Amino acid sequence: QGNLEIIGRRAAFDLSGTRQHAESNSLNYRRVFAVDHSIDSQNIKATMQDGVLRLELPKSEALKPRRIEIA
Repeated sequence: QGNLEIIGRRAAFDLSGTRQHAESNSLNYRRVFAVDHSIDSQNIKATMQDGVLRLELPKSEALKPRRIEIA
């Protein structure tokens, strides 16, 4: 439908001892992004490493530049 939806949950930190102050709590989140028609939506890949989400949005093969040899 032309959208990329990311849904997740950030868990609360489990620290021992008495907490004096907290900057971050557990949180459910949902983000929706419009995906251009030039993106091959069947080959979108997502990886998470060290708390960083990486998305790979490859261009559609039909829209990639191609080389045409002139005889």
